[in-house]
Amino acid sequence: MTTMMEGIHQKNLFSHMKSVGVYIPEESKYRILSEILPWCELAKVANRHRSKRLDINRGAPLNLRLHLGAYIAQTMDGLTDRKTEETVRYHAGVRLLCGVEGSTETIDHTSIEDFRNTVGPEGAEELNKIIVQYAVKEGFDNCQATCRLNIYAAI
Repeated sequence: MTTMMEGIHQKNLFSHMKSVGVYIPEESKYRILSEILPWCELAKVANRHRSKRLDINRGAPLNLRLHLGAYIAQTMDGLTDRKTEETVRYHAGVRLLCGVEGSTETIDHTSIEDFRNTVGPEGAEELNKIIVQYAVKEGFDNCQATCRLNIYAAI
């Protein structure tokens, strides 16, 4: 008996589309943090600590907002480096937090680890204080536990 294959192959509905719009609810923790955090202050802290370990003015440019957002999401949600890479790539709320919504830019697990190591434990503690301060003002519950940036939390 022969097999008829007509109708088996359906054209992908999204094959012609370059992007898809996604609504991120106003109560999303990622959306709230993306709007309330003092990104310039966080960048200064991260760069101050990174510059202790490497020359931040040499090498390939680093999207600091992307790395800070991934770092915050990772430690806030207790993700591994590989899970953070996947989350930044596919989670609309996290992409908003990272400042890469509407683009194809993403991050890989090795650069996540490198960034975390160059920020160091002292930088993590300083970043945490700033994030907790702003999150508490916004009314996050149990913010000390939710927003804690633990340099050793990610594997």
